[in-house]
Amino acid sequence: MASEVMTKADVMRVVKETLQEFLIDREKRYENVSLLERVVRVEEGILRIEQRFQDLIVHMDKRFEAVDKRFEDVNKRFSMMFVFMNIGFSILIVITTIFKFVA
Repeated sequence: MASEVMTKADVMRVVKETLQEFLIDREKRYENVSLLERVVRVEEGILRIEQRFQDLIVHMDKRFEAVDKRFEDVNKRFSMMFVFMNIGFSILIVITTIFKFVA
């Protein structure tokens, strides 16, 4: 068997090719990792958005409950005002009827 003698240029070429292959393979691994990191970041962002949305819904529910309470209070006031107006008109009718018979 004849042994091949490698020159310095051949060794440099082999080392350069091997190093390039190693770096390309390593970059692909890091690209995959960075893709995974991106996916994780997007998922975390979605979770934060969902949490903020839930907080917003809770806050809006509280505000709507407060508005409903105010409407109920106004409704009670109008009901009481209606009762007092009916009582007042009834008293006026009774007074005018009494004055009609007396006069």
